[in-house]
Amino acid sequence: PLEYRPLERTKSEIRLLKLHAANSWDIIKADLISVPISEAPPFEAISYRWASGNEVPILLDKQRFAVAGEVHKLLRTLRYQLEDRLLWLDSICIDQKNDDEKSWQIGFMKEIYSSSEQVIGWI
Repeated sequence: PLEYRPLERTKSEIRLLKLHAANSWDIIKADLISVPISEAPPFEAISYRWASGNEVPILLDKQRFAVAGEVHKLLRTLRYQLEDRLLWLDSICIDQKNDDEKSWQIGFMKEIYSSSEQVIGWI
């Protein structure tokens, strides 16, 4: 399973998802990048409705990582064919198994959304 690198709270770090360019039928490949929010390159934040249910694998940091079917659909739709795209979405960019990180990052979401170039609403 994927091992998340701990975020440095004192630096207000966040993780960004670097969604690799590919054709729509290719498997989704992405990497996580940790950066202080004040030094983050331009990124887009995704706001969406969480849904449980079927999980679909993607390759995250070259490892299989299961995402909800709806997250897989949005990544497939938002992926560019010719250039990588930097995104932030909580289900991947926050270590969901780390309760301390989860509560800190959820409390930090206002800053994350306001630091993004744009917020994409996915319904």
